[in-house]
Amino acid sequence: MAFRSNRTWTVVNETSRELTHDRRVVLFRIAQEALANVRKHAAASLVRVALADDGAGIRLEIRDDGRGFALDERAPLPGHLGLPAIRERAELAGGWCRIESALAAGTNVTAWVPFEAELRTEAGPDD
Repeated sequence: MAFRSNRTWTVVNETSRELTHDRRVVLFRIAQEALANVRKHAAASLVRVALADDGAGIRLEIRDDGRGFALDERAPLPGHLGLPAIRERAELAGGWCRIESALAAGTNVTAWVPFEAELRTEAGPDD
C-alpha cells in the first residue's frame, strides 16, 4: 500500500546528545500522537517536526498550518484523549507540554523532557 500525501513535511534534528531509550520512546509517542492529530483533523499542507537541545533537555516541536482549533479547559470529548495523553507523557518524564492553536491558524505542539530522568519520590521536599 502506497502512502500519498498532499502535505509538505520538514523534519529537523538539531540534537547533539544520544538519548536514552526511555527518552526516545517518550518523544516518539508524543510525536506519533501529534502527527496522528495532524493527519485526522488539521487538513494541513505544511508540517514541521523539529528536535533541538534546550538547556538540560530536549525540545520537540510539531507545527502545522492546518485548520487549528479553539483551545479551552473543558474535558476532552469521549474518544479524544490525544492531547491530554501528550501532556501526561511529557509530565511523567519530568517535562512539560504546551499546545497552541487557533481556528484557521494551525497548531503548534511543543514538548520538553530532561535528558536524564528526574528522581521521583513520595516524600515531600522537607522529608
